[in-house]
Amino acid sequence: MSLERKILIVDDDPIIILELSTVLKSLGDIYVANSGASAIATAKDIIPDIILLDIGLPDIDGFDVLNELSHNDQLRHINVIIVTSHGEIDNHFKSLSSGAIDFISKPVNEHLLEKKIGSILNNRSNITNIVQSKTQSQLEQLKNQFVHLLSMLTEAVIITDVEGNIELANNYSQSLFDYNNLTNKNIREIIPVEQLAHHKEASAATDQNDFTPIFKQMELRKRNGQIIEVEVGVSLHKNEQDYHFLYVIRDQFEKKLTQARLLKAALYDSLTGLYSREALELDLEKIYGKKSNKARYLGCLLDIDRFNELNAVYGHGHCNQLLIDVASKRCKIYP
Repeated sequence: MSLERKILIVDDDPIIILELSTVLKSLGDIYVANSGASAIATAKDIIPDIILLDIGLPDIDGFDVLNELSHNDQLRHINVIIVTSHGEIDNHFKSLSSGAIDFISKPVNEHLLEKKIGSILNNRSNITNIVQSKTQSQLEQLKNQFVHLLSMLTEAVIITDVEGNIELANNYSQSLFDYNNLTNKNIREIIPVEQLAHHKEASAATDQNDFTPIFKQMELRKRNGQIIEVEVGVSLHKNEQDYHFLYVIRDQFEKKLTQARLLKAALYDSLTGLYSREALELDLEKIYGKKSNKARYLGCLLDIDRFNELNAVYGHGHCNQLLIDVASKRCKIYP
């Protein structure tokens, strides 16, 4: 049997402790306590899989121990079996009501006790294995979802250790810098050493748990030698094992291109390519907002009457073409 299983025997009778230890030694590591206080202290120290608990202890009784265990987040999951010479039905009922999973009266049937404890420990191991397997599956699923999410981003996301070794890089980062695989490379191959002053401060930052995120405009070189203008954000994070740097790198060309597209969509009609109403209002504000401007202007508004009816009769496709032709001054006569 695995000696990783821990069995705590709590009794003030050394003969009973010896008897139970002899019966159960093949099922796991045996720990003993001869009082309620030492039982609680030992349980907190070793976190046993199962406790064999006597009711009549010299300081506090077994029910007090059960109560203490049930109010401790680390100990409340431990299986407790009452083993006592106080076999009255009231004690039996009170033990089960207080959180014990079984009640055994002394003298103990050693063969039956061994079978019970073995069955409980096996069931506990099976449940633990199921939970761990389920947890591992959930973690793997979350990891896959995270990687998929990173692959959809249009910004470079790179995670390194404090030495700059790249541990994770999304697809966009590899495309941006023209690499097939950035994993196991160093961030210095992308960002010049002189721009990585935060690495020198990492040890102090990790000691003080104080690192101010960095945002910089940089010109970086792709693997093919092309220079690109980027915005780099750097932050320091800690997981259970160590500290890591998170880099988020945005291509400024893509940003400017997106801004240009948004500006065009706001200032020009998508169908005709003409100035939008918003653009006209902005121009008028500029013209009439100048105090020195004394020129006179003539405005003309061109409208197509009953256009909704044309849409209803000829359809949107036909009428959209009409608008395009009017806008390009190539008007046709429609039936």
